[in-house]
Amino acid sequence: MAKRPTTSTDTPAALKGPRATVRMYRAGFGDCFLVSIESPSQRPFHMLIDCGIWQSDRANVDRLVKAVEHVKEVTRGFLDVLVVTHEHKDHVSGFGKTQAAGTFETLDIGEVWLAWTENMSDRLARRLRRSYMETHKKLTRALKGFRASAMGIDAKQERSRLSRLVDQIEELLGCSALSERAMGAAPEGVRSLAGMDWVKQLGTRTPAVPIRTWKPGQSIPLPLGRALVLGPPRREASLRKEEANAAEKREDEVYTQKRLGFSGWALGADSLLSALEAHSSPDAWDRGMPFRNNAQEGVFRLDHARNHRFFRERYFESRQDSLDGGQWRRIDGDWLGSAAEMALRMQEYTNNTSLVLALELGPSKKVLLFPGDAQFGNWASWDDVKFEDDPDLTAEDLLRRTVLYKVGHHGSHNATLRKRGLERMTSHELTAMVPVDAEFVKAQKWNMPFPPMFADLVKRTYGRVLRSDHGRGERPASVSEAEWAAFIGNTSVEDDRYVECRIDL
Repeated sequence: MAKRPTTSTDTPAALKGPRATVRMYRAGFGDCFLVSIESPSQRPFHMLIDCGIWQSDRANVDRLVKAVEHVKEVTRGFLDVLVVTHEHKDHVSGFGKTQAAGTFETLDIGEVWLAWTENMSDRLARRLRRSYMETHKKLTRALKGFRASAMGIDAKQERSRLSRLVDQIEELLGCSALSERAMGAAPEGVRSLAGMDWVKQLGTRTPAVPIRTWKPGQSIPLPLGRALVLGPPRREASLRKEEANAAEKREDEVYTQKRLGFSGWALGADSLLSALEAHSSPDAWDRGMPFRNNAQEGVFRLDHARNHRFFRERYFESRQDSLDGGQWRRIDGDWLGSAAEMALRMQEYTNNTSLVLALELGPSKKVLLFPGDAQFGNWASWDDVKFEDDPDLTAEDLLRRTVLYKVGHHGSHNATLRKRGLERMTSHELTAMVPVDAEFVKAQKWNMPFPPMFADLVKRTYGRVLRSDHGRGERPASVSEAEWAAFIGNTSVEDDRYVECRIDL
């Protein structure tokens, strides 16, 4: 493995004072950020925050691998800190063997930072993990059973529609699987994320890489400053709150939109899971079909039912029936709407477990904010955080001094608060970095970045928004050419490799 640099000779000679450099790699739909803290008198400090792409974004795997190779080049083979904010594929896939694990194996890593929710010695973290695993297992078993029995649905169009819905649910479940190493052998149907497994096994090596888990309110020394932990919250209710309530929406606390998930969240979670557990095998789903052509005792054959006067008059004699064979009358797949909504909420719950870091740097105490994919409940909890070594410090003060904001969850509507978020970021130096891929988002029919939030972001940064897909935007009319030239001078857009922002401290 590479050896840790021990001299300051790799510090650029042109560097006149302390500086932070943030590189956002352009590797597709996912997060990969390298933060370098530099000064003329010491070796640069390098922190990598996440490395991954969405699981269906396979076309960009080569770009992600090249990004990690560039990280190795820039850091001269040594990362002081590897931060993994949460266990989603668009944040950890790069550590897997099928992506960039080979390059990561050639890096020396000083220590790994994770959220307290990854610490299985923590009683609450362990209970939350087991609850999540049980829900994941029941949903996965039910989907497997339904997929195996779906061939009993006669209309090709309806069968195709339900199959696509099952695919979508399985993708949601697959992007946030659980680590077998963290809990022992995973239950049936729960796939581990190889990337997170690789990160955690660093702690079992010889010599072991220290793995440190952090709680809100903790302060971690850094060269030229400190890292302040804002999230994830310790309250379970906050972790599970992915959306604002009606009163909070009326107060313009969030950038609201109609839910983009699936209809059918009418069943309570416990009731749905109990029902799915009872029908987790293909035979169970098959027994629920009213008519089948595989003859069984007590069951009407489908062709016989169509010729029976009672069923012919009530089920098979309508224009709609002639088009789809009567499938519109069936309710076999209606539960999939509720299952899809549950899978979406499980994904958002994992987002809410994001490790949130405010890097306070330099004599000016400028703040770089990295919230992972924190959702509403995580953001809303920050005002309750009390820092153990600085009890008078508040989240509001940190946001006021934020000069770089890594936009949460690719710019989704509920991952950036309005009143307790952007409206508190009042620094005239504020720059935002958005990891997003417009072409991929369009293909998925997602609304990222959410237009009202993005418009406010452009307004509050005076146009200083860097996107991983488009690079810089256009100069707003309200910004002078000299001001825009200064912004361009502090940023770089390197082909398809990375977008960079440099901040004097």
